[in-house]
Amino acid sequence: MAVDGCGQCCKVLLVIFNIIFAVVGFAMLGLGLWLRFSSQTRGFFDIDLNTQSFIIGVVVLIAVGALMLLVAILGHCGLCNESRSTLGVFSGFLGLLCGAEIAAGILAYVNKDAVVQNLSEFYSTIYLQYLNKRDPSQAVTLRILHNAVRRGGGGGERRRH
Repeated sequence: MAVDGCGQCCKVLLVIFNIIFAVVGFAMLGLGLWLRFSSQTRGFFDIDLNTQSFIIGVVVLIAVGALMLLVAILGHCGLCNESRSTLGVFSGFLGLLCGAEIAAGILAYVNKDAVVQNLSEFYSTIYLQYLNKRDPSQAVTLRILHNAVRRGGGGGERRRH
């Protein structure tokens, strides 16, 4: 079925959206794989933690990146073949991803006290282990946490006199 006019414009916009969606999915997948398997970040996984929040976060990053990449590929195949059923499945998966992201945001907001508690436990564990071992990977982890709190408006901003 050939499209023209507004249909062609929508097709071009969908191609651009799919390319952006695929690039973001590929970036998330690549970042997650780099965090998990790089020799520079291997020390993060050797840290003895009471919680496994960092490892769970990396696994979720890999899974969401792979899912986004697969959904983008599905959308591109449906777009090239102009298949309504494939585009319907693509739209359904997009709706599920958006719903899951909104649900995760709501859960994080509702459980913000638990999130803060987990982050403080994570920080305390890393800091105590850093004091004992002086491991450079733990120093990097502490620096990342300090920068995240400073930029996040957590009241940790320094003044220079």
